[in-house]
Amino acid sequence: MKSSPLNINSPLTEWYKGKKVPKAILQFKKVNITTIFDLMWIFPNKIIPIPKTANTNGLNQEQLIRGCGKIVKIIKVPSMNARFKKVKLYNVTVIVADSLRGKNLNLKWFNVFPSVVDKLSKIEGDLDFYGKTSVYNNQLQIINPEILTGPREYHIEYPVTNYVTSDQIEKYINKIPDEMWSALDTFIDLELLQKNGFLNLSEAFKILHGKTSIENSKKATETIIFCEFIWERVKNLSVKATFKKSAARKFAISADKLNTYLNSLPYSLTGDQKKCFSEIQADLNSGFPMMRLLQGDVGCGKTTVALLSSFTAIENGVQVALMCPTETLANQHYATLMEILNNLKGDKKIRPTLLVGSLKTAEKNQIVKEIKNNQVNFVIGTHALFQKSVQFSNLGLIVIDEQHKFGVLQRNELMNKGTNVHSLIMTATPIPRSLNLTIFGDLDISIIREKPSQHKKIPTRIVTTRTFPQFLNFVFTRLNMGEQVYVVVPSIFENETNDLYNIEKAASEFSNYFKDIPIGCMHGKLDASEKNRIFQDFNENRIKILISTSIIEVGINIHNASVMCILNPERFGLSSLHQLRGRVGRGAKSGFCFLIVDQNISESSLNKLRIIEQNDDGFLIAEEDLRLRGSGDLLGLNQSGFITPYKLADITLHKDLLELAILEISKPTINLSYYQNGLRKENSPIISSV
Repeated sequence: MKSSPLNINSPLTEWYKGKKVPKAILQFKKVNITTIFDLMWIFPNKIIPIPKTANTNGLNQEQLIRGCGKIVKIIKVPSMNARFKKVKLYNVTVIVADSLRGKNLNLKWFNVFPSVVDKLSKIEGDLDFYGKTSVYNNQLQIINPEILTGPREYHIEYPVTNYVTSDQIEKYINKIPDEMWSALDTFIDLELLQKNGFLNLSEAFKILHGKTSIENSKKATETIIFCEFIWERVKNLSVKATFKKSAARKFAISADKLNTYLNSLPYSLTGDQKKCFSEIQADLNSGFPMMRLLQGDVGCGKTTVALLSSFTAIENGVQVALMCPTETLANQHYATLMEILNNLKGDKKIRPTLLVGSLKTAEKNQIVKEIKNNQVNFVIGTHALFQKSVQFSNLGLIVIDEQHKFGVLQRNELMNKGTNVHSLIMTATPIPRSLNLTIFGDLDISIIREKPSQHKKIPTRIVTTRTFPQFLNFVFTRLNMGEQVYVVVPSIFENETNDLYNIEKAASEFSNYFKDIPIGCMHGKLDASEKNRIFQDFNENRIKILISTSIIEVGINIHNASVMCILNPERFGLSSLHQLRGRVGRGAKSGFCFLIVDQNISESSLNKLRIIEQNDDGFLIAEEDLRLRGSGDLLGLNQSGFITPYKLADITLHKDLLELAILEISKPTINLSYYQNGLRKENSPIISSV
């Protein structure tokens, strides 16, 4: 084939220089398929071998065949009221004399342009066709057969992509010159592929597009998945390496001052807390910006470690920003901080403030002014911290709680409010290693697995219609003991099928069960001031039963709340159920969790809930959640600014290939510069974003 002036990164519109760009190309652009390389990643849903010879003898219904014969007759009938713009469409039947069977065969197309009839009428000699047979009125027929105009080995079905049909996609794929497929081999170390038993990347792509024998399609798929994991890991390492080259202020704290802070805590640190804090101290004193993820189960003491890290930074004269996804969580962290400061008995070095959206304009403006003038040095807030008006005088450390509720871009936006700022990310969702290595691959990781000695296991029971009366008696007993109850529902409003509990329905039923017991309702649609009022009433025991959506999943710390009951628990992920369970038993009183199901729940859903009923290990539960729901659902990635970097790879299904890629990239013999530098060249779209 003649050499093309295009390269693999050329826009698809380059094919039509000086000509009108087809609508299909414009449709591709709307879903970010703009280059030849992007086009290559649209893989077929199905590839079916086309028989090399006609096989029309002894046909049965629903049989894929290749046929050949003379056109006996073409019948076109206007399709009733079917038009495309002003062009009338037709239903067409072509009667073919099957030369092998000696019988006629009907080929049928519906709602086609008149030009299709013109093309069929110009065919001379035998018509070569392919399709699936069926029988109508005792007559053998093929609906929408494919006309074979040249040597074809496979029938290829691409997924319809933003209204671009399979046939159109195949047409554009066939326009890609041979040398561009070969160019794919420059994006990966071929020796790395070969020694692990994989194919060349160009060969793998050709196989999956049916451009060569598809016998090795399983190995081709594994090859591309392995490459995707390699590329993503290199991206993460490149981001990390870039930060490690930047200079940052060193923060250290004296042993005496650290002991002062430790003595202000209501309990001693666990071994894991000490280990993680030590890792953070080393980062803060390294001279390079810290980028660390602190993760751990509910109640493991992450907040304490984050506060000690913040105190260390403040001791070195900088400001700290702690960002939370909700006002409730921000208020909770602020209350915890103030409790510690009260124990410090007059230490004025830490000057805290709370910046949340529900503040009145005058209050907000005053706080923004104090932040800019360095009058406060520990700012706890929500999305309000992103506002352009919020300018720090000397920001040195950011702490982000529940990172996946925000997103990478928002994290960077807050980091950019200072220079080479240290970053500590917290998450109460125990994250499986496979997710850590991909979604949070640019971060160093500290894990708190050990629970504080005062931590109590929370008995969890599945409640059926048969055991529901006993459940009500138990709740009534706890209420009489002065304790409080959470009731969590999956929906705010009634849905069409009325098969889910919603706030109103739950409030009505529990009001009947527990007459004269004060009940409050909280959900995400309420404005911040109303949510704060309801939460305050619950916190001060004016509300005994709080009916809520999963908005209370993180950051709620009411020591008097002892019972968590979750309606329609099968509608929540395992990790969410585990987080909700962690809202009770946080004080001296024991906590109890009830999963209330109806009689129509499926056996598979019941088995899922038994995992929560029988296990208290958040990491084990997260692994099961990842297996059952996938990474996107586990962390809500689609709602939080994360976009999966993979086309074929899946960290749940292809864990072995992920581990292999991580192992290979971690070897000292790996030529990382091949990827980090070589793949940044102009014709490489792989790591162009790094």
